[in-house]
Amino acid sequence: MNEITACHEVVTRCCRWMCILIAISACTPSESPVLDGSDSVLAGTWEIQLYRKGSSQAEQVSGTIRLRHDPIGDSACSRAEDSISCRTHVRGTHDLELFPLLGHRQGESVSASLVDRQTMVLMIGECCDRGEIGATTTWREGRFIGRWVEGRIDASGAWGTLTMSRTSD
Repeated sequence: MNEITACHEVVTRCCRWMCILIAISACTPSESPVLDGSDSVLAGTWEIQLYRKGSSQAEQVSGTIRLRHDPIGDSACSRAEDSISCRTHVRGTHDLELFPLLGHRQGESVSASLVDRQTMVLMIGECCDRGEIGATTTWREGRFIGRWVEGRIDASGAWGTLTMSRTSD
């Protein structure tokens, strides 16, 4: 009987802990930026920091990105797997001074979309204009954190990490 009682106590404790963990996770707000159901979740003003890796040039630049909701409505968006990217698409401008980081100026355009509930793809600069910056980021701890790479035809582009935090809607 002692073994059965001891086993029962262990099971009871485990069940209590499972109930507590389930309750905590149900009450803890999710970190997904799209839980509010809004397709324009990325629209607003964001503070961004780009950190360059593997270079003797400047290691960091900071600035602001301003994004407006600009959903894509073409036939490519009719596929279910592309619907979140198309609905959440935003465009805008940035005020980053990228010359110290890249060694050249960059266009001021920005576009972004969510790939899923926590992953954003970001493009900074004009396509193919001396190496736009492409980034893939994940929503963590109330901000987007990820990696960026300068797209260059000869594959010699700079690369690094970034953080992006909302400053206003």
